[in-house]
This record gives sequence, structure tokens and C-alpha cells, in this order.
Amino acid sequence: MRISHSRSPAPLAIMQACKVVARFFKQFRLRGDSFPDMQDPIMQKRITHVLDLMRLMSAYSGDPRFEASAQNLPQTKETTMLKMLDRLEERGLNRGIVQGRAEGRAEGRIDMNLLYAQLFKQGRAADVQRAVEDPEFLKLLMAEFGIKDEAENDGAQA
Repeated sequence: MRISHSRSPAPLAIMQACKVVARFFKQFRLRGDSFPDMQDPIMQKRITHVLDLMRLMSAYSGDPRFEASAQNLPQTKETTMLKMLDRLEERGLNRGIVQGRAEGRAEGRIDMNLLYAQLFKQGRAADVQRAVEDPEFLKLLMAEFGIKDEAENDGAQA
């Protein structure tokens, strides 16, 4: 029986994907926590076996999130490492925005409840009504009671 040494397209594509993964992790290791150089030509190479690549990255890194994230990637026949990372980064940013908004709303409710409790305690119910209708007056009341205004603090840090 004779064994053929010809290579089919699938193993070649997987070998190419392995080169991309190897270069990605080498650059990641050399750069520390920053992303590898996405201008590197190998990061621009087309990857045809996206799910297999993400499984390989999960196995190599010990991080199951690579494989899990592949399930959420658009089912395309091919992509590049750059496009994959852009999608993952966008997903992370969207999660961060949602989480930040939820935390901001929760903190805002706490601050407003604290302000209203202080105003009612001092018999200033009319100021509560005015604060609801007048944002500038609300800012003055918050300053009066030493309640930080997160929107202004965030703007000062930017």
C-alpha cells in the first residue's frame, strides 16, 4: 500500500491558522498584556477554519472564552485574525457600556434617595418638587448636601 504525501486544502488551511495563532501568542508574550501588532502581514491572512482556530486558541491559552466566543461570531467561510479580534473587542466594549450604565443608574438612585431623605427630614418637600423640575437646582442641592455628581466628575476626568 502506498501512502500519498499530497496535502489537501484543509490541512494546509489549518497549518496556516496555526501559524497565525503561534505568531499571535508570541507577540502577546513579548508585548505583555497589549495586543499584538495587527499590521503584521500574518494577522491579515485569511483564516478559513474559524471554529477550529478558536478551539486551538482555547487549548493553547487554557482560556475557554476563545472557543465560547467562536459560537457568537458570524458564520462566515473565512475571516482574518484582525476581524476576529475587532468583533471580540466590540463585544467587550458593548458589555462594558451596558454594565457601566447599570452601575451608573444604581448609584444615581442611591444619591437621589439620599438627597430626598435629607430634604424630607428637614421639612423641605417643596425643594424635592423643584429639584425634579429644575436640573440646575438639583445640582445646587446635591452640592449643598455634599452628594457628588458623577456626571460632572466623569467630565472632569476626561
